[in-house]
Amino acid sequence: PTRTPVERLGPAQRAFLALALALGTDPRLVIVDLPTSLDASARAGLIEALLSERGQASLLIATARPHELEGRCSDLLILGGGSCSIRAARSVAEQVWRLDLRGAARPALNPELVCLQAGPGPAGARWIVAGDEALLPCDPADVASCRPATFEEAVLARIAELEALRQANPPG
Repeated sequence: PTRTPVERLGPAQRAFLALALALGTDPRLVIVDLPTSLDASARAGLIEALLSERGQASLLIATARPHELEGRCSDLLILGGGSCSIRAARSVAEQVWRLDLRGAARPALNPELVCLQAGPGPAGARWIVAGDEALLPCDPADVASCRPATFEEAVLARIAELEALRQANPPG
């Protein structure tokens, strides 16, 4: 067999080799920082290999592209502000909804709903809220559509929420 020094391997080959070495010890915890240098196909292959070959190991996956893990992880930690502090720990299964409203008027929201983001939408205004579905406004005169938020919408809303908190409460 041909032997190739590790430093001559491409980025994807090195990532798969590192994964094989890490999983070869049958660890209880695997921490992976997904390389941004890989193309989308190689990242998808690496994620698939990680999930299928991890055995009983718990995974902590760091990524700049959280949408690539949609439907594959149970919890989401958001890091930000140039530090290593956890800005939010949210269950991905948490109920997050997208309300598309007719007009820009603030809807009559139950106080138990948390507004994560509000802004313009195609029908007037779009609100991303978190909470129980039973608390959502159901007046068809105001709500053009109401549906669960996509994973990406939920993540972006949480990041915006945390950025607003950071700006309102600067460190120091």
